[in-house]
Amino acid sequence: MIIPIVYISTKLKGKSLIVIISLFLFLTVLLPYISTKTYDLTVDGNTYHKSAIGFIKNGWNPYYETMNDFQKTNNNVVKIS
Repeated sequence: MIIPIVYISTKLKGKSLIVIISLFLFLTVLLPYISTKTYDLTVDGNTYHKSAIGFIKNGWNPYYETMNDFQKTNNNVVKIS
């Protein structure tokens, strides 16, 4: 994003440059802030991902075994609903 802004800023002067800099700051500061403060309500995020985080926290290694195999050997670690 910086390269187009530098290129455009060499061509434009005055108010256009202020608009471009404002847009750049908006995209790099405000949008990441909004995306981190948004709660995930999707089905995928609330089922598989939360279970995977819980399994990894309790010792599951997804490279070496499946979730089902880990659940069978560790029944009391994480309950899948």
